[in-house]
Amino acid sequence: MPAADPHPRIRAARRAPQCAGRAARAQGPDHPVTLVLIAAAALAAAAAWETRHRVVDLHPAPGAAPAGAAPSL
Repeated sequence: MPAADPHPRIRAARRAPQCAGRAARAQGPDHPVTLVLIAAAALAAAAAWETRHRVVDLHPAPGAAPAGAAPSL
C-alpha cells in the first residue's frame, strides 16, 4: 500500500531546501536567487511548524518509513 500523501506544507517544506541547494550549486551561495530561495525554505519550514507538523515529518530518519505509512510486518 502506498504511503499517504503528505500535507501540502510538508511537501513545500521538503522541496524548498532542495531548490535552494540546487540554486547554490548552480549560481553560487551569494546569488540573489539563491538567497530568495533560502528565505522561502525558512518560511516553508516555519509554516509547517506553525500548523503543528513535527520536524520528523519534514526530515524523517534515514531508512525510516515515511510519516503516515503503514508499518511493515
